[in-house]
Amino acid sequence: MDIDAWCRQCEGCAITRGPPSRPHGHLRKVSAGAPMDLVAIDILFGLPTTDDGHKYLLVATDYFTK
Repeated sequence: MDIDAWCRQCEGCAITRGPPSRPHGHLRKVSAGAPMDLVAIDILFGLPTTDDGHKYLLVATDYFTK
């Protein structure tokens, strides 16, 4: 049996799949002319807590240097 067909027929897979997500926007090229010209910041959570109690991760990305 094909794996894709098996997943469609599996009740457990259907329950954990959840509702269909919204369509994503169109990707477009982002250009930065110099370092620190465009910076993206994100906070990650849901990670395991470290021994000293930290549970979040701050991510900063410079689009020019990546």
